[in-house]
Amino acid sequence: MMPTLRIPNGMMHYNVPIYLLLLLTLLPFSIFSFSIGLSSHFDPNLGLIGDAKITKDGSFVQLTDPSKSSLSSGFVFQRIPFKFLDSNSFSTDFSFSISPHNGDGLSFVIVPTDFPSKFSKKMFGLSNERRFFGVEFDTLLNKNVGDKSANHVGVNVGSLVSAKSTNVSFINLVLNSGKKLHSWVDYECTSKRLEVRLSEFGSPRPYDPLLVYQVDLASMWKGEEVLVGLSSSTGSSFQVTSVYSWKFRVRSVPKWLHSQPADPHKIGNEHSLEKMANKKRFHLLAFLSGFIFVTGCIALAAFIGLFLWVILGNNSEVVIPVKSSVHPGDFRYEKVNVVVEDDSGHVKNKN
Repeated sequence: MMPTLRIPNGMMHYNVPIYLLLLLTLLPFSIFSFSIGLSSHFDPNLGLIGDAKITKDGSFVQLTDPSKSSLSSGFVFQRIPFKFLDSNSFSTDFSFSISPHNGDGLSFVIVPTDFPSKFSKKMFGLSNERRFFGVEFDTLLNKNVGDKSANHVGVNVGSLVSAKSTNVSFINLVLNSGKKLHSWVDYECTSKRLEVRLSEFGSPRPYDPLLVYQVDLASMWKGEEVLVGLSSSTGSSFQVTSVYSWKFRVRSVPKWLHSQPADPHKIGNEHSLEKMANKKRFHLLAFLSGFIFVTGCIALAAFIGLFLWVILGNNSEVVIPVKSSVHPGDFRYEKVNVVVEDDSGHVKNKN
């Protein structure tokens, strides 16, 4: 029998052959992937907007340049848009540094395709955009947008007021220390769960996320084409934000692995039929078990009866020794007269 693995799916369960799961793990679910690396080669599919520029040695991208103006901002993004479907999950990680100034910091954003034409000098370049999703690494305490600290990571959903945020000081890090940091942002479409992790550059990926947020990005974008990128702005400071590496991957998860079935009524009917079939199999098994049990009991009773009959039948004729009334010394001899006649008719007596 082929080994299977039982996968829970809400109130449903699916028996999936193990070999199929192993095959699925090898399939290339990634729609596209790109990166900025420590190399002189720059991906031609990446675009730069505002003050963003590649450094002379080509080893990283500098998003802000306060020497040009009092307000500086820059954006690096993937030129090729993609549709955010309900089966799409993504993972991105990037390394960066923020100089020790109180600027806006850095933000990972998902924006409409016309965002480059709306890019501004303020608030990560998002001041003119009303539809966006972002994860901000904010180094400015701006009470106008509800900031609680000048060293926090927050989730922005169509607003610069963070829907949820956490203080980075809890993990003993300072965003604008000038040190290289490494962040991981993962979104899982089935659970609609976003996780953000952060550590010093060179440290392993943390097991526990710094920030967790429930959000339905597929519902937000409804299959619309979007762009992804990293954005920064200085505010009124001389802050310099640099990006040293960036990877972004999109995965398409098969619908049968979703927590919610595409057609709940159809799945429910199939589940009801399966329950009925299981019930019939249970009754048949119960009948066979009862029949075998009764047959076994009858056979056992017959065996016991036969055993008792053999034992009692052989012992029914019991020989009981009887004491004889005749003793060896009780025999006696008596004289017997024999009468013999001769030919003449005379009788002769013989003792």
